[in-house]
Amino acid sequence: EAIHNSIKQYGGYIAQDEQNITGEKLESVLSIKVPVEQFEPMVNNLSGSDVKVLERKITSQDVTGEMVDTKSRLEAKKQVRLKYLDFLKASKNMDEVLKVQSEINTIQEEIEAASGRVQYLSHQSSFSTINLTFYQPVIGFQPTEANPSFLTRAIASFNYGGKWIAEFLLALVSIWPLLLIILGAFVIYKKVKPFKIKPHKL
Repeated sequence: EAIHNSIKQYGGYIAQDEQNITGEKLESVLSIKVPVEQFEPMVNNLSGSDVKVLERKITSQDVTGEMVDTKSRLEAKKQVRLKYLDFLKASKNMDEVLKVQSEINTIQEEIEAASGRVQYLSHQSSFSTINLTFYQPVIGFQPTEANPSFLTRAIASFNYGGKWIAEFLLALVSIWPLLLIILGAFVIYKKVKPFKIKPHKL
């Protein structure tokens, strides 16, 4: 809860959240996005809390070159589109109109894709990434003794035996109709069982 409050306090958000239970611990791995200007304050805040910061990186330096290149290509495509629009106005027949319009549509799709990429890179450049891992005890977990005493093992064995007997009795209760049928069949068999006639000796 303290981690989530800290993220909100510094204007960040959780980009990825993974949780794994290992024995008595709940391991949480977070990838946090935080505004560049809030990066150091938030890291200092996390350093003072009970979390382990595994990795810190600023993504703005990684995307600057790509953003400049994408913006340049975007402007170039816009200029090409303007030229094709002039060609469209000068087209003299339907065949030329269709060909030019097809080229314009293709360029427009490329412009939209480049614009989306620029927006994404702008967002990435304004945010830093903090990857961290922290642990929490699993609620209700009772750690076992490494070397339990004889009394502890005896009690555990007694409890296990009691549970086994209880399960066995429950199983018998669940099949009582079948047991009743078998018992009735056995009684009837005993009553109607033919007597064997012993042969007489001559």
